[in-house]
Amino acid sequence: MYTSKLDPSEINEDYIKKSKVLHTTIIHQDLAKEAIKIAKRHGVVISIDLEAQIAKRGWNELGSIIKEADVLIPNKEGAKMITKSKDIHQAAKILIERGIPLVIITMGEMGALITTQEYQKVIPAYNVSKVVDTTGAGDTFNGAFIVARYIKDWDIEKACRYANAAAALKIKKLGA
Repeated sequence: MYTSKLDPSEINEDYIKKSKVLHTTIIHQDLAKEAIKIAKRHGVVISIDLEAQIAKRGWNELGSIIKEADVLIPNKEGAKMITKSKDIHQAAKILIERGIPLVIITMGEMGALITTQEYQKVIPAYNVSKVVDTTGAGDTFNGAFIVARYIKDWDIEKACRYANAAAALKIKKLGA
């Protein structure tokens, strides 16, 4: 029988251990847990994307996985949902209090909110005169941030500006 989902035993440990960053969602919790376990064993940075449709599962179900993140990059609805907070600034602080070292909430045209133990700052989005399609903007942000921060070793704010620029370019085109 064909299935599009890997079994956790099929995860390629050699591939993960050679990586600098593992970026994942928690769509398939069993796969995410196994991949994160492997990455942690090899000192690989863990980045987790959290969208509202996944966050609705709640902290009780997802918290143990989310707490493994070195950086959590939820969208604004995902952050509010997982923390049961109506305010994104407060939601970010709650996530930091729960043990995540770096939380970056993507906020669409409002930019990105960086939160650490030390500070909280909004990095504004770039103005785009004609938005064509926002599909994939969050994924573009995530990929660009990871490259800038963990591959190029840029500081967090510069990496967020770069990621905002990449997302701004993406939304000017059709498709993910």
